[in-house]
Amino acid sequence: MVLSSALWEQYIRTGEGFLLVYSITSRQSFEEISTFYQRVLNLKVMNSFPIMVVASKCDLEHERVVGINGRLRLPVWDPPSRVLTAQS
Repeated sequence: MVLSSALWEQYIRTGEGFLLVYSITSRQSFEEISTFYQRVLNLKVMNSFPIMVVASKCDLEHERVVGINGRLRLPVWDPPSRVLTAQS
């Protein structure tokens, strides 16, 4: 299902917290985190809200394309992060 831009914006405005998830097997998914973060910042009216970055598919280490020390290019933000796999 593809959501319209207006629906995405409504979800962000009314969201109380955000979980940004990327796959360690997809460089594109990792790089899109910055775009989603900027979108959230632009639409939220409150100054503080919970947000976390999560790496998924960590059981596929042999397919990893995002390094363990990969860094997000986000202004003034050091998000909490977790590494997860469906096997955990």
